[in-house]
Amino acid sequence: MAIFQKVDAMSKTLKFSDAEWEVVSELLEQERGNLNPEIRHTDSPKVHDELQQRLATVSALLARMKSESATAAPSCCATR
Repeated sequence: MAIFQKVDAMSKTLKFSDAEWEVVSELLEQERGNLNPEIRHTDSPKVHDELQQRLATVSALLARMKSESATAAPSCCATR
């Protein structure tokens, strides 16, 4: 019998300055780069799967951030 846990994600909005957005993006890129060697070198199938999931999550976050920044109006031209 499979056990499923329901997770309710809370929608939160954070506002970042351009500099903060860049730092978060750089940290996620760094994490993504660090995960690939860890995935290759792990001997544990469980850890391998967990790292693969983390890599997928980090990659999805980066994609969302790039999508958001591409659709956002420049701060100089944003409507109020």
